Amino acid sequence: MKAYRDGRTIFDDFNTRGRLSDPEKIAHARQQMPATLIAFDVLYTDGTEQLNKDLVSRKHILQEHPAQ
Repeated sequence: MKAYRDGRTIFDDFNTRGRLSDPEKIAHARQQMPATLIAFDVLYTDGTEQLNKDLVSRKHILQEHPAQ
């Protein structure tokens, strides 16, 4: 997960968002510090374990199942 500000990754923003628990502050942070999940590996897909496959095969699976 990465948080972006002005098109740049800002770890402190991600870290700040992770500590929030107040729903209003979370809603505000969602607008001010948007975050994006970037998957670089897959362990399970559609309930099927992928751990026995090599990394190249797992990356291919990621390309076939884009995040929604």
